[in-house]
Amino acid sequence: MGSIEKNFSGNLAADSPELALDAATSRVSGTTGCNTVMGSYTVNGSAFSFGPLAGTRKMCPNMEIENYLLPFLSNVGSYEIKDGRLFLYDKADKAKYIVFSKVKPA
Repeated sequence: MGSIEKNFSGNLAADSPELALDAATSRVSGTTGCNTVMGSYTVNGSAFSFGPLAGTRKMCPNMEIENYLLPFLSNVGSYEIKDGRLFLYDKADKAKYIVFSKVKPA
């Protein structure tokens, strides 16, 4: 499981998205910081993409993170792992990316 490193105006500790990628099943699950998400992903070399993601639809006080994250995830085209962090890059513009840090299970 990993947590995102984007700096948002809300309380990042409470609102922090987390994703768990299961390599055995190519499934993803986690939270946007507000709603839960689940779906599939595909890896082929450095190419990476998410399949359709399903999730809950509750309204939260701070939707900024979710409103950024969900559209971004649908446009991921590649990945890289550097220094124990997962970089997910936009398929049209590799200068746009999000970073997840590995966290220890609770």
